[in-house]
Amino acid sequence: MTLCMAAIADDDGEPRIVLCTDWKSESPLGVTETTDKMKWLQRPGWVVMKAGIDSHAGRMIRRFKAFFRDKEITDFATLSWLLSRI
Repeated sequence: MTLCMAAIADDDGEPRIVLCTDWKSESPLGVTETTDKMKWLQRPGWVVMKAGIDSHAGRMIRRFKAFFRDKEITDFATLSWLLSRI
């Protein structure tokens, strides 16, 4: 089993998002504790947390990076609209 968690927090009145993952990865060949499950997108402060089959997650992350590369996001409604187009 692997673990990825996200939580909303307050830092002296400023909203924050706290992210936490383990480093465990499994395959038919064995288990390792060296897998980074958080990847940064090009936008400052944007993180993707990955789980599942590593190669599938990697393809999805590359797709998100390419999709958001030239998008202007000014509010949550714009982000929601863009996500519905992926």
